[in-house]
Amino acid sequence: MVKLVDVAKACGLSVSQTSRALNGRQDVSEETKRRVSQTAAAMGYVKNLTAQTLSAKKPMQLAVVVTGVSEQTENSSFFFGLCRE
Repeated sequence: MVKLVDVAKACGLSVSQTSRALNGRQDVSEETKRRVSQTAAAMGYVKNLTAQTLSAKKPMQLAVVVTGVSEQTENSSFFFGLCRE
């Protein structure tokens, strides 16, 4: 798995500048954004949404606790389809 630090090293940039470039911040030049984006894509970098959520302090995950699962509930594609989304 390619990490942000790997993309930063490949671009010769700091991790924070690489992060700002990937997030489209205005304080990064368009050339740097393009170079970082191309390098990240070539390396197969994928944003870590869990890390992004932690740093933003805006949880984007929901836990579902299911009790008393019956055979009828297990076969409900609607119920488990809802939980998967």
